Amino acid sequence: MRVDVWSVRLDDEALAAAAESVLDDPERTRAARFLFDRDRRRFVRRRLALRSILARYAGIPPAQLQFVSGSHGKPMLAGPAGRSIAFSASHANELAVVAVTDGAAIGVDLEWSGRTVEWHAISSMFAAGERAQLLALSGTALERAGFRCWTRKEAYVKARGDGLSLPLALFDVTVADGEPARVAHVAAEIDDGVVWMLTEIDVAPGYITCLATADGAPSIELYDADAAL
Repeated sequence: MRVDVWSVRLDDEALAAAAESVLDDPERTRAARFLFDRDRRRFVRRRLALRSILARYAGIPPAQLQFVSGSHGKPMLAGPAGRSIAFSASHANELAVVAVTDGAAIGVDLEWSGRTVEWHAISSMFAAGERAQLLALSGTALERAGFRCWTRKEAYVKARGDGLSLPLALFDVTVADGEPARVAHVAAEIDDGVVWMLTEIDVAPGYITCLATADGAPSIELYDADAAL
């Protein structure tokens, strides 16, 4: 399967130019609720970029796209476009990514390595094997392993569309430095029978990105949304 992965800079002034005419009422309402201008700017730009990117595949103006949510909140396109276009989006700090494919389930997660995370504490939510590996590390090695583990687990959860209903302790992903990204084990009670593939993507320095797809390694094309849009 082919997956197009778009990177979006959220500090690009050009992305906000058409926001009022493109975003719908719920999006404008959500934007107005942010207390800080920085957070409002990031939200508006990533929603505008998402609409602009998906409109290229749907063949309709960005303002005409309509979104619906799956049973666990996973966003999807409504109408005929929703049956032919699948997407997943993630954002961190001043960057967002949007992954698009031809209707197959996908999930993408992006994290910024510049933030401080208490990985030993957070590992209590993970599977026992993952937790043991993280507790054995410290310093830079712990930070790298923590972000690897988190992005891989989040991409998998997003691809499945389970959201917060899927306990993170019921499946393992690879964590060790140099070990290829993959889902190592899934508990029987959540096994959906799908062979999920995890692929790490280098989208920008300082960011960690993982893509989850079903049934085989994807063919990935990277695009710069700021240049294209």
